[in-house]
Amino acid sequence: LLDDHFRERGEMIVLDGGSADRTREIVGEFASRGWRIRIVDNPGRIQSEGLNIGLEEAAGRFIVRADAHSVYPPRYVKRCLEPLSKPEIACAGGIMAPLGETPAQTAIALAMRHPVGVGDAKYHLGDYRGFYEGVYLGAYRREIFDKVGRYDSAVHPNEDADLNMRIVESGAKIWLDGTIKVAYYPRASFGKLFAQ
Repeated sequence: LLDDHFRERGEMIVLDGGSADRTREIVGEFASRGWRIRIVDNPGRIQSEGLNIGLEEAAGRFIVRADAHSVYPPRYVKRCLEPLSKPEIACAGGIMAPLGETPAQTAIALAMRHPVGVGDAKYHLGDYRGFYEGVYLGAYRREIFDKVGRYDSAVHPNEDADLNMRIVESGAKIWLDGTIKVAYYPRASFGKLFAQ
């Protein structure tokens, strides 16, 4: 995510829900090297609350969502922002491309890439390019949140689908570019998947 396009135009806000890894140390290392990156606490510990805190903290005209458990392709931010040059498009992004490292995680990833596991959700399948009902993560025009509201914590963990539905119902468009593939590592065991 931290490339020349980001260096020239972006800021990164890392929303931390009390992680016990090296997140704070790593963010501090990047900040000490001059990157515009900072960490903000997410005391609610759920994604929708963290995302709303991020919206409050962000200063830009565009919001690009990037979650943990994912690996982003080169030029991800730029590629997600390009379709937003068209005023009718309020959100743009790519697909989730699940991967696994253990046998259980690989089985879960396979189910997440198959119509039996995800139905006809185009942001999980194939290389579709065009208007659609949602994307995986993606980039947003800031003003769409003023128009349709923010992430709704009451519908956790389906805050993405809820927001996308409100965007489409408002008359704005969502652009899905299936050539933007974000690698996603699902939970590593069936027990952790069930808990999720």
